[in-house]
Amino acid sequence: METENIHSNILSEQQTIEELIRDYQTTQSAIRWPIEAELEAAVKVSYRNQLATQLAHESAEVISRHYVYMTDAAMNELVDLVERKLLKQPLHGYGIELGSGCALLAAVAAKRENVKAVLGLEVCENFDVLIEIVAASVLGDDAAKVIPVIGSFDDLKIPDNSLDFAVEHDSLHHSDDLPRSMTECARVLKPGGVLICFDRCHPNSVTDDDVNALLDPVYSASFLKANGYPTDVVLTRRDNGEHEYRLFEWHAAAKAAALDFTHHCEFHKRITFKKAAKGLLSLLPKPIGEKLGAKRNTDFRTTRQWGSQRLSALRSNHASILAPKQTTVMIFTKPK
Repeated sequence: METENIHSNILSEQQTIEELIRDYQTTQSAIRWPIEAELEAAVKVSYRNQLATQLAHESAEVISRHYVYMTDAAMNELVDLVERKLLKQPLHGYGIELGSGCALLAAVAAKRENVKAVLGLEVCENFDVLIEIVAASVLGDDAAKVIPVIGSFDDLKIPDNSLDFAVEHDSLHHSDDLPRSMTECARVLKPGGVLICFDRCHPNSVTDDDVNALLDPVYSASFLKANGYPTDVVLTRRDNGEHEYRLFEWHAAAKAAALDFTHHCEFHKRITFKKAAKGLLSLLPKPIGEKLGAKRNTDFRTTRQWGSQRLSALRSNHASILAPKQTTVMIFTKPK
């Protein structure tokens, strides 16, 4: 799909999910919802559009690793863990990924047998191409189950009670108004529908000064280059749309949205046996250890951490949830 085709499918009025799917299948162009001029012109949007242009000629694997830092197999495991350990029933029906980027999570969710379609909602218009590349790689002939939508998660052009689930991966912490974003999401969820967040959540002990200290640092030239940004700009994490929300702020946003905060847990990154073995090799004299595969950034602490994880897994009633990625998982449910 050519990038400019995105402007041929602009929808300012609400449409049902079925109508959106038909429009996408007919036009083969991403759905485009109006975006506030200030948001569309924001630095964070402009720079990510540049990155999307650079990635448009890469493979799905390169796109996913660069933008999400995960493979589709790893993302699939995250969703599997949530379905098995936290949800009452697997994902089903119609869904949306909020702030989808390349929509890897949307594609993985759409792969579920009982999921009919997932909207991949992204504010940066150049991501439509990346969404289709990733969807085709993950879903093959079923790629059309992911519908690219360019728009804001603060203004969803679908009716109330339309969706069975919403998911997001490190997206809602970019919201400038978390209660507003979650209230809009709650509006379109059906009663009993869930919002699943893989996102950051700081403890309430983190102070405002701590938050400012996290947001004020300026990105290095190497970061800017790796992410397709001009290397001569001064850009802070705050300028790039980052926020560092704490647990009480997630609770407040859920309350404002009339959502039940049903789960809050940590997924801990799993230490592989291979990495644990390399940590064990670090106990050998350095020349011998490195010759056998020990890495400079791996030591015996890694091996001990692996052992701790294995021991915890044996104590099922105290087991940590081990996953491909360290992340906080929060689940919000719309009351029936």
